[in-house]
Amino acid sequence: MLTEHSKNPEQFEISNSPTIQLVERDLGDTGESSRNFHIFDVYDSEEQIIGMVNVSLEPGLNQAIITDVKVENPYRDEGYGKAIYKKMISYAKENGLQLRSYSSSPNSKGVWESLVREGLAEEIDGRYYAK
Repeated sequence: MLTEHSKNPEQFEISNSPTIQLVERDLGDTGESSRNFHIFDVYDSEEQIIGMVNVSLEPGLNQAIITDVKVENPYRDEGYGKAIYKKMISYAKENGLQLRSYSSSPNSKGVWESLVREGLAEEIDGRYYAK
């Protein structure tokens, strides 16, 4: 499960991407929905918060779905959004899950299409799936 990684946050350097650190927020245990919903704060290499990502788990489907990604204004267009998606692909793989898109806003679609060009994702019936 994704929560295990947040207990020992690490920095991740992905080639051609900024170095980021993901730290999961403690949402408490308010039932099944809280166990399937995760919010990660995103920090840069200087430990400045630069954004966040929401992920929903789909029990039984072995899927993790990015439902929202926010990158603060001063950090946009610097590759942080793509670095977040790449890190979430890694998390999903490490936990036996497939990462997929929830919706295709113009920004998320651009990131997913970039991941498709890099061979890290594919589009099937209008949804994006990490490979």
